[in-house]
Amino acid sequence: MSPPEINVDQLMHQIRQAVARRANEKGGKFESAPTAADDAAGQIDGSRLALQPDFQPSTNGYHVEDLLRYHGETFVRNAYRAILKRDPDPAGLENQLASLAGGRFNKIDVLASLRSSAEGESAGVKISGLTWPVTIRRLQRIPVIGYLFELAVAILRLPVLLRHQRQLEFYALSRQEQIVSYVDSVKREVSARASAIENNLSVQGQTLESLQVEVNALRAALCNLELRTTEVDDRARTRFDDQATLLQTLTIEKSRLVASLGLQEKRLAELFERAQIQSGLNEEGLAELYADFEDQFRGPYEEIKDRLRVYLPIFERARVTTDILDVGCGRGEWLELLRETGMQARGVDHNRIFIERCRQRGLDVVQADAIAYLRELADASLNAATSFHLVEHLPFKTLLTLLDEAVRVLKPGAPLILETPNPANFIVGSHTFYADPTHRNPIPSMTLRFLLEARGLKNIEVMNVRPQEEAKIAGDDELTKRFNEYFFASPDYGIVGWKN
Repeated sequence: MSPPEINVDQLMHQIRQAVARRANEKGGKFESAPTAADDAAGQIDGSRLALQPDFQPSTNGYHVEDLLRYHGETFVRNAYRAILKRDPDPAGLENQLASLAGGRFNKIDVLASLRSSAEGESAGVKISGLTWPVTIRRLQRIPVIGYLFELAVAILRLPVLLRHQRQLEFYALSRQEQIVSYVDSVKREVSARASAIENNLSVQGQTLESLQVEVNALRAALCNLELRTTEVDDRARTRFDDQATLLQTLTIEKSRLVASLGLQEKRLAELFERAQIQSGLNEEGLAELYADFEDQFRGPYEEIKDRLRVYLPIFERARVTTDILDVGCGRGEWLELLRETGMQARGVDHNRIFIERCRQRGLDVVQADAIAYLRELADASLNAATSFHLVEHLPFKTLLTLLDEAVRVLKPGAPLILETPNPANFIVGSHTFYADPTHRNPIPSMTLRFLLEARGLKNIEVMNVRPQEEAKIAGDDELTKRFNEYFFASPDYGIVGWKN
């Protein structure tokens, strides 16, 4: 029969294998479970039940008791790690466990087989205290003599085996108590977590109820918003209808104005025709007639002079006070304004009536053709040149000649200021512009800008003068904005260019 020690090892192996099946390796330290001798009470760390101590690798070798303290699969794994410095391969692990479970080998045999293997010899790990147990195991394998020797050893070790038996009983009981304590601890933890989950669910339920209240409030707000949107849509439709009615009214007013302008053009044509007949179509008669026309259609003298104040800051910025020429000076509003501000300017116009009126006001004027007068001036002799409501009277080639001569006589850095009716205003571009029979065609600001740039002027600036803000229709919708832009844009625009 087998020695009692082997049976004890087999029983211990079965117990250990049932409660601790695996060992983990963390940071170079192999983890397993404590033995009864090292940890009789057991440890509960909140995540696993530890039944054997962790394996501590050593670089100075081991004592045989360092390895015999482990049992079952943990023993085999730690034996491989200590002697062969590696984890067991699946086949080797299964073979060693089968040998231990069958009772044919004990732990000394496992340690001896690993240490005496070629791989163990190569590793060269020192196992103190292994030689004597291995020698006894070898003697026990000798036929007949070995059996008697083993029997004698067993009889001699009977007190030790009885002590081991009592230790085993105590170990098994202590492990049972440890397991029960661990299970109780787990139950308490599960109960606590279940209570926490229940509390959390209760809080979430309250939060859900609060969210439901907020959702209901949002739904109510959405309904209110829909009602307000409907009201806004109704108001918008009403306003659109009002705008349509206003547009219809303005269209009727436009038709009335067109008819009125037509009558005025007809009366003006008759007036010119009568004057031409009376004067025999002479230039003097036309000059007087046009002067009367200007008085009626251009606007009051003081009002025109006040409008022209918008151009004074340009001269202040250029520091211009002398050598200023106003081409087509007309009644002299601009010349008188410059004199009142301390500037010296001269005007040129071919209309005798205008020239006489200017001289009566003490203004420096010359009666001459504008281009002919410019051609008599020296290059770069003027600090500034201006011309108000002249360019729309000129043929295209004459306009280019006027611009070329004006640029020639200007000093470098001197400004040229022009003003003309603004065709961007539909009333101006389609009707009032043609109230003056001497007008040739309206000139859009983009066209005049191009011509000034083409003739060599720089830093072109377009100025919308005489804004009609008070006449614009109130409202910020697209239709109102577009209507105000087309019908109430500035009736005149000024344009400023600088000689480079």
